[in-house]
Amino acid sequence: MSETYPAAKRARSGASASNKLANSVDVYNDANFLTKYINVNDNVLRLLLSGRVISGSFSELFQRSREIGWMAVFVEERQKLKLQEKLKSRRIMLNRLIDECLQDANGFEKKVQALNDEISSQVFPKLPTQKQYGIYFPTINHVYEYIEEWKQRQCQRRLFYRECNNLPTLLILQQQMTNQFLELFNIVNYDANFFKSGGKEAFIELFRYSFIIVAQPSGTDCVAATKYEKIGQDFLAKIKTRIICLLDLKKIRSYLQYSHIDVVLYPTGDEVGLENDIQAPIQWKSRTITTSDKEEQTFFYAELTENDSIKLTKKDSRQKPLYNSKLCQLEFRITLNVVGHDVESLLILNSQSFGLCSHPKYYPKHVAKVLIEEVNQWQLHVNIETHITTLIGYISQLYQRITGVEAKPHTLKVIEEELLEVFNSHSTVLRSCTEPHVIYPWGIYQNILERLIVQIKFLGSNPFLAMMYHDSLFYGICSDKVDSKIANGTAQAPQIIMRFEQFKTQDAQQHPKIIFAVNAGTLLKARASHETLIDDICRCIDKAEKNERNHSQIFTEEELIPFSHFRRYYDKDLNRDNLIQTDEQTIFHSLSTILQHTM
Repeated sequence: MSETYPAAKRARSGASASNKLANSVDVYNDANFLTKYINVNDNVLRLLLSGRVISGSFSELFQRSREIGWMAVFVEERQKLKLQEKLKSRRIMLNRLIDECLQDANGFEKKVQALNDEISSQVFPKLPTQKQYGIYFPTINHVYEYIEEWKQRQCQRRLFYRECNNLPTLLILQQQMTNQFLELFNIVNYDANFFKSGGKEAFIELFRYSFIIVAQPSGTDCVAATKYEKIGQDFLAKIKTRIICLLDLKKIRSYLQYSHIDVVLYPTGDEVGLENDIQAPIQWKSRTITTSDKEEQTFFYAELTENDSIKLTKKDSRQKPLYNSKLCQLEFRITLNVVGHDVESLLILNSQSFGLCSHPKYYPKHVAKVLIEEVNQWQLHVNIETHITTLIGYISQLYQRITGVEAKPHTLKVIEEELLEVFNSHSTVLRSCTEPHVIYPWGIYQNILERLIVQIKFLGSNPFLAMMYHDSLFYGICSDKVDSKIANGTAQAPQIIMRFEQFKTQDAQQHPKIIFAVNAGTLLKARASHETLIDDICRCIDKAEKNERNHSQIFTEEELIPFSHFRRYYDKDLNRDNLIQTDEQTIFHSLSTILQHTM
């Protein structure tokens, strides 16, 4: 490839110039439209971007903050919340954002400004000069290489946290691709021998790189699986996906004819012999983006949204969907014709796999299958020395993509230990003296990955818990051996761990339990289900606020931190005393009982 595209320069270019323009443009939604995944290195800002705390786009919130400040924005949003059980998690998170402002208002403002500038640079790139084009795109093949890299990264970014900062933006690549089409079309008009010297192949090659799936298929509530429902006599499944055309069809519509997109659903893997399921075609739409130079670029795209469904017409002998509990893919077919010339191309795009099932409880099973398939796709030859390390790397990126926070070293360590146990249990079977470097199938980790994904998905679905993990108040994924680390707790200085139940014994079809382990001279445990978790968390927050003399400490691998750190999530409207009832006959007590020993 030519000289690497300058990421740092691109991030700065156009940022300040675009601030005024951004006032009237939804920069965040434009960036989300183009790339689907917006990476943020700060965990608190990731929370702000997630949309799970405040409804509305980040750009709208940013403009409000410039008028009244972020603290006022968060306080206003909290005041809008009704005092309802289902809104407690949002209130907790808004309290955490308010505390972030209280800790360092100027620092928070600067971080958000930097984030807005980075997003703006993706939407409002300063276009390269003619000289720079020659440096970064000396031939059209270099443009194709960048697009191929974009395609691969967008495939990976559905499941894994990946950066794209060293690539030119899709706006710049679209301009290059459109110019290349016009150049080829002009050559055809004055060179009668062009088609004899590879002109037709040049068009077909251009078309091959002209479309990209920027949002790989996902469900409405799962990153790589969806459930079907019976509506009337039909089985329907909601799928979200988006394809973008890198040719500005508005500029070349007189020279190019393009069809709607035919869609085919088909099973992957061992089920390739099953019959394909033809879907209704999807139509092209257009979206215009205004650049930093106040020029308009129009993107043609096609998508399935949360309001769209695919229809499962193929049935088995029980009249159930034929693809139930299978991995599937979508095939997109587009026919292109150059006007006035004998150039026709049938372009086929195949999506990444996704799971199709009858109930959300099966999501972890399918996400684990997709994870294994994609690791196989990107890592074809991994031997015994690098097997576990490679998989841990992917799990770490999966964790960050789904939860929005980075996995801590102690989390990755316990995951590695469990994977190693699985690895060793298979090594005696797979290893032989004649094969010192055995290639292990990733599928041996299916069961343990299902259990792990249950807990990762739960953390992603409860961002307040993910933020507490970031703040070291929640220990997260672990084994129950960690409880021994609070053995030094006393009645005067109790020690506490809030953690998941050990994922090794996690039921892959159930929500994980949260364990509160307290040692105030005696080790006691409380167990919260997902139904009671929010109230139990509120009890912790309330106790932290109302007991200033509380000497309890939260265990972390680095240091013991005061229980009072739960105050960061407090406001008076969280106080609800309706936790689970005390049960002294079981090993697990109610949280209200064991907290009494710490106050």
